[in-house]
Amino acid sequence: MARGTTDFSREQIIKDGYLKHREPGIVTRWRHRFLVFKVTNAGRLTLIVYKDQPPIPDNELTNIPIEEFGGLDYNMKIDGEKQVLAILTTHVTECFATDSSETLREWRTAIQDYLGKELVLNIDIPYKQKMLKPGKAQMRIRNTGFTITTADTPPKCQGSWQILHIRKFGGSDSFRFETGSKCPSGEFLYVINTEDTQRMKRVFTDLSLHKPIFQDDRTGRRMTQEHQMLQRLRNQMISKSHQQLGPRHSLQNTDRHTYAQASQRRISVQHEPLMSDNRPR
Repeated sequence: MARGTTDFSREQIIKDGYLKHREPGIVTRWRHRFLVFKVTNAGRLTLIVYKDQPPIPDNELTNIPIEEFGGLDYNMKIDGEKQVLAILTTHVTECFATDSSETLREWRTAIQDYLGKELVLNIDIPYKQKMLKPGKAQMRIRNTGFTITTADTPPKCQGSWQILHIRKFGGSDSFRFETGSKCPSGEFLYVINTEDTQRMKRVFTDLSLHKPIFQDDRTGRRMTQEHQMLQRLRNQMISKSHQQLGPRHSLQNTDRHTYAQASQRRISVQHEPLMSDNRPR
């Protein structure tokens, strides 16, 4: 059950309770553990797995840094469990199970509402590209960024990017995106095959304009407010440009440029295929 802050601690517990944790070893086993999904005193999101109650340091088994969140998978069947929730981070996939579909839904809703829902699209990696291995994969797109994971059960994260790190995107037969110099993994041109190229371009275009693809989660509500604010600023800039340039002057380029400045984005949309080589530039 979600709880707010108390007089004794500034930590905010978002969700806690018992789930079965998949613990690897010589024999993989499911063990009942107590989980706490919370915001720490330092303002960091974390999911802590305890051996049992009370949730004290002596009982702590695993601390999962949610800042490295890569996605969520659920309703899987693994090792005899039929209702499995997989939490993906950039380094590890942790699996939890329950016998109750209602409990699974509650945990999924709590995590998605706080960290954001995701659009999952099937893709194919044509050849090895940095951390991406060739073969079938999935792209998990959220309001703030996206992750490419394997198509395994459970899936594993291969790479994660923020929308702000994308310099260019587009393509026709395949979808391509180029990361900039500020991206933690460096500059690179990635190529993926998908039947949803046009849909990806529309989604990336919306996100590059700070328009959320999901408006009913925490990140979406915040981005919707910011997008409306930027829209008002955009309209003010267009109105000012009309007054300065006159009605006969075309505002198409001015409109695009001023809105890009207002949203503080540096992403360009390529409707034609990007250059075919994948060497860092």
